[in-house]
Amino acid sequence: MSRSVVRYQRLYNSNFCVIRVCPMLNYQLLLMLYLFSRLLYALPAWGGFLSVKLVNRINAFFRRMQRFGYLQCRITVAELMNKSDHDLFCKLCAPTHALNHLLPPTRNRASLRTRGHSYQLPDILLIFIRNLFYPFFI
Repeated sequence: MSRSVVRYQRLYNSNFCVIRVCPMLNYQLLLMLYLFSRLLYALPAWGGFLSVKLVNRINAFFRRMQRFGYLQCRITVAELMNKSDHDLFCKLCAPTHALNHLLPPTRNRASLRTRGHSYQLPDILLIFIRNLFYPFFI
């Protein structure tokens, strides 16, 4: 995981130098879109495997881009991961999605507090929990 992040960081740094030198705005925009598309590709799948060191390196790259004026707002890896996870879950909740049938049934009763979804959580039997954790307490 760290080799691929370091490889992409070197690619980003070399392209970042091209962005700073090239005065054409269209080329800068295209290169920025390319860099972000490479970073955001399958982020929900590989983002959980990032170490703190790699997250800090990517965040430092974002701060450098903001300092040179290529980003207007501050972006962090945690924000990108949360947004991509939310977008993936929203796509999965669509009735036309291929994996929608794997979701649990929706709840029809009123709840006292709001949740991020309307799906019914599975019932867990107390006997199962006792059988699972009882040997660890002895």
